[in-house]
Amino acid sequence: MAGEATPLARPWQSSNRLKSSTKGFIVLAVVLVMIVAQTELVASKWEQRQPTSSSRSLFTCPQLGPLNPSKGSKTWLDRFESRDFVNAAVERFSGAIQIPTESFDNVKVVHSTKIQEDNFVRFKDHLLTSFPKIRDTLNLTIINTHSLLFTWQGTTPTTAPLLLMSHMDVVPVLPETLSQWTHPPFSGHIDHPNDWIYGRGSVDTKGTVMASLEAIESLLAVGFTPRATVYVSFGHDEEKGGFAGAKEVSKYMENVLGLGGRVGMVVDEGLDSFTEEAGVSVVTVAVAEKGIATFEVVVETHGGHSSVPPRNTGVGVMAQIVAAVEARPFPVVLSERNPFLRTVVCKDEYAGVVDTIVREGLRGFYEGGREVLAEYLASKSLASRYRMATSQAVTKINGGLKVNALPEVVTAYIQDRVSMDSSTAEVLDVTWKNILPVAKELGLGFKVINIGEVVYEWVPPAGSNVGNVTITLPLTGLEPSPVSPTDNDAWRVMEGTIHSVYEEAGKKVIVAPGLMNGNTDTKFFWGLSKNIYRFAPVMGGEGYHTVNERASIKGYIKAIKFYHELIRNYDEI
Repeated sequence: MAGEATPLARPWQSSNRLKSSTKGFIVLAVVLVMIVAQTELVASKWEQRQPTSSSRSLFTCPQLGPLNPSKGSKTWLDRFESRDFVNAAVERFSGAIQIPTESFDNVKVVHSTKIQEDNFVRFKDHLLTSFPKIRDTLNLTIINTHSLLFTWQGTTPTTAPLLLMSHMDVVPVLPETLSQWTHPPFSGHIDHPNDWIYGRGSVDTKGTVMASLEAIESLLAVGFTPRATVYVSFGHDEEKGGFAGAKEVSKYMENVLGLGGRVGMVVDEGLDSFTEEAGVSVVTVAVAEKGIATFEVVVETHGGHSSVPPRNTGVGVMAQIVAAVEARPFPVVLSERNPFLRTVVCKDEYAGVVDTIVREGLRGFYEGGREVLAEYLASKSLASRYRMATSQAVTKINGGLKVNALPEVVTAYIQDRVSMDSSTAEVLDVTWKNILPVAKELGLGFKVINIGEVVYEWVPPAGSNVGNVTITLPLTGLEPSPVSPTDNDAWRVMEGTIHSVYEEAGKKVIVAPGLMNGNTDTKFFWGLSKNIYRFAPVMGGEGYHTVNERASIKGYIKAIKFYHELIRNYDEI
């Protein structure tokens, strides 16, 4: 619903207060204006006045100007426009895609098979061959067999280091889908006329691996030496949780290198960072991510021949459990804690066509507007809904070995992404209470286990037990992440670099803080830095985790520029 643009009254303002302004307040305002005017005369290292913590409130979205490094030559970026450079960089990217570094859930250690081990070794060798200056200049530490940590030593050890992150592994390609791919998934097919490079990992996320190294290789070529040490970390099992890769890297950085709380900024992958809405280009940088809880539900019933089944087989019981879970979705909640509110504010403030429901919801946020706004946004897309609500997805069901035999055990897995306003404990509590009525109605014993501890148990009356239902939270789960600040130098470097690289003549971009629905390897790095930003710098990708995954060649070159300028800008803090 759209309408005429009207000024947005902020929730803390009221007409009565405005009318009751006194002469004393006017005098004070004049003095404050004079102070601000004097302050603006002071030279700024950012070359424009920066928002302060107080001005960057929940209901405003001030934007910085482009941030360009003051040191080095402006011509350093020219090489990225060269046809020879583009062709060579894309060939190197293609070579990375051609190595199938797949992660499988059913393999407990990523490198437990010889083929997988060889693929990660090949990938490491491809990086070292592709970037000889990095190979000869940076220090490489191999952690837990396959994860990589590059160290570009800075000249000033006391300066807080920069950490760039990505991961080398990719989700597997389902053999049954091979015929649906326009080009084979590990071909790295380059289609220059249509601006595509195809293959698994082109979007998630070998583009960030290769782009960050291309940027460093280019900086080394012109003799750039950072003042702040730059770390580059590539995990090898992010797609299955990162426990063998990024977790071990973080432990090494914290315990061996002594970097706990000392890293100045962490930049890792994001998701759907670039959007066009209401006539405005919005770039979202996730300053937080949701939590996660994976439940195992086991139904145990009597086996037997399929010719004499009970009223409810184990599969039938599980079907009712799944139906009970899906019939009760978690509510949407839009609170001040959720960075998604900041995204909504930014889109509203700069919208070419104003959505009056959003505008009025923000205007009356504390007078019932937040509930109306949350429900409205949830109705627009699932992505928006789940930035405000805990999602729950039944992702796997196993049961039965033969078509004419009743399965004694049926297992299902439910994965919840925990909202910023909830917790793993609350999600577990809600989930088992939704399933309990099914067990009671069917006469099944019921048990809830949280990290090895029985937190609830129900035993049917004697003689009526026909089986059991057990719900287990096998891992500790992950609470929603801390929210990274947007009022400090780290954010200013991040936002200013995005403006500098992605804005073009006549086309401004709006940079908004936001929330990531999924999880990244940054979950292991909370102890190293409070400034953690998740951003997907390769514009225009398609086919994330599905067939015909492909990245934009132009978007990939932009990503190289982003890392190149981010490193330079960070070095001038």
